[in-house]
Amino acid sequence: MVSIALVAAALAWWRGSARTPSPADPLAALDGRAALREGLARIDRGEKRASLRYFEHALERGTGRDAEVVALYAAALQDVALDSAMRSSVERTRMMQLALREIERVVARTPEADHRAESLFQHSYVLRVVGFPVDALLELNLAASSLPGEEVIDAARYGLAQRLESPEDPAR
Repeated sequence: MVSIALVAAALAWWRGSARTPSPADPLAALDGRAALREGLARIDRGEKRASLRYFEHALERGTGRDAEVVALYAAALQDVALDSAMRSSVERTRMMQLALREIERVVARTPEADHRAESLFQHSYVLRVVGFPVDALLELNLAASSLPGEEVIDAARYGLAQRLESPEDPAR
């Protein structure tokens, strides 16, 4: 009985030592801001699917700009889902649902009315793309009620893009 256990242990050790070590995960060394920068670089190079891991890592580690990161992540998910290379309708649906959930998460924890309106505007756009035009209109009305006056559409439509294009601190 003991000899069988020793042979099994020796065999397990031998199999384990014969393996080559796996390469280190390049994301492990990145903090949230570096992951965000790399995600944006991947988008710029047309590597939308590859950017998703970096945005997810940026959200896990934190950047101080989580609302913007979620907006970028949701947009990247939407782009990947709607890409003509995407063949699986199940995966396409999963990505669009994830984009909607991420935006909803930001809306729930964003205290600033203009930022909340921006997120609601993006949410309504994704709803419209997915095929829920009535829900999209309801989201637009909710966004409009977040800010008084005509500035709601401009703030919602252009505010996030302006903050992403010209942040106060490029390292943010």
